[in-house]
Amino acid sequence: MKIRDEGFVGNRAIALTLIRLPLLNELLLAYALPAILAGLTSRAPETNDHGSVRQFLGIYAIIAIFTWIILEVRHSFQPEAMLFWRSWPGGAELYAYSGAWLVLAGGLLALGIRTQLPALRLAAVSIIAAVVAKAFLVDMSDLSGFWRLLSFLGHGLSLIALGWVYRRFVVEPIK
Repeated sequence: MKIRDEGFVGNRAIALTLIRLPLLNELLLAYALPAILAGLTSRAPETNDHGSVRQFLGIYAIIAIFTWIILEVRHSFQPEAMLFWRSWPGGAELYAYSGAWLVLAGGLLALGIRTQLPALRLAAVSIIAAVVAKAFLVDMSDLSGFWRLLSFLGHGLSLIALGWVYRRFVVEPIK
């Protein structure tokens, strides 16, 4: 089976060009809106008796919003080549993924602290761990000298800030 230029396995529906507006395009309707609705539904009182449904909706919401962020970053940098095997991400695009994931993790952490949901805080910490791993394994390989030093300092400071936020708002002090 040959992958043709118009899309994945010749499927023209996948090859359609998205609206050029950042954030306000078909990806919002396909990924972000269902994620938000699933997240809200998972917190609805009607799902209290159905723990597995509540967990499934919560997991789906996080995966869908994460996927939306990945696709939005890709769309911002490569609107004509959304498929990764058509064009590998460049340096700025790779850093944009890290930044967008950190913003998502910060939002999930804040939401998890506000709603006192440990699952959201765990998801935030998992995404931050993925960002740190990506930064050290992928992003740092292209840096040298002063920029590598600044990157290490930035990551260190962000992890210290995360620890402070977590200790300040999540962990109860020992009395």
